Amino acid sequence: MQRMIQPKIDNIESKLSFVKSTFDTLRIISKIRNILVPVSKYISVSMVESVQAKSNASIEKAFLTKKEHLNGLPDGNIIIINEALIPRYPYAYLRLTAPVFGDIENAEPNVLQNSIIITRNGCAFLVEKDSLIVSENMDEYLVLNVNCPQELTNKFTSYLVMYLKSTFLLWFVLSATESFNIFVSIALRKVRIPNFNFKNNQFSSILDRIHDGVCTIINKEKIFLESVIIQDNESKATEEFYKMAEDHNISVGKVFHDIDSEFYEQLHLKGDEIITMHIILKGAILYIQVEPPIS
Repeated sequence: MQRMIQPKIDNIESKLSFVKSTFDTLRIISKIRNILVPVSKYISVSMVESVQAKSNASIEKAFLTKKEHLNGLPDGNIIIINEALIPRYPYAYLRLTAPVFGDIENAEPNVLQNSIIITRNGCAFLVEKDSLIVSENMDEYLVLNVNCPQELTNKFTSYLVMYLKSTFLLWFVLSATESFNIFVSIALRKVRIPNFNFKNNQFSSILDRIHDGVCTIINKEKIFLESVIIQDNESKATEEFYKMAEDHNISVGKVFHDIDSEFYEQLHLKGDEIITMHIILKGAILYIQVEPPIS
């Protein structure tokens, strides 16, 4: 008898949980609606086509480098993005910087420093220097540039890329579109961001803290990539690589989590509201490193 009834009980509990999460989501959105504005207020968007692989010897060399070092190099200006990547893994945050595999000189860049690349799967990457996006086949990418006072471009770009990668934004887009993919125009139009006063000291402090976090993540990524190259060259055991990758993911994850907390505070979100978002994203098999405090 219990075996016959239990599946029905489980189904009812699942439906009740869905209804509760829906009400919780509506309650949170209602609370923050008035402090959010369309992201289009602060960005310009362009569509960029990648350069194909065999167009230049330096590009061909970059593809050979990619075969040897799948994660990329610490520095370079030839960007090659694996189109299978997703905005966040089930086990870790997606990297911050666009993966590079070499340098090319005297070539017109198709993406500039302080830009943000959005892939077809909705992944967001920061561009550190003027670069060339290349691919095996011609692909298209959204490229975002911030609209703000020029002296704040670097810091506000750091803010925006972390916001697009944040737990809050993934939850918000999922709630609005049932997808994480902001490459899709309807999803990008639904993205909302806090309204800013660039002359406000409190907002300047937020920019400073998030930019410092971004610089920390970039530095950690470069150190990790250097270590991976050494391992690749020395053909070290796979187990050692996995341990190093796990340590790196935890280390950068702490910084991602701290920056997530900055967004929660800016949006006046607290314990049970944050827990609701975390539960929904965990249900979607997305990584959350640290449970939020209950207040």
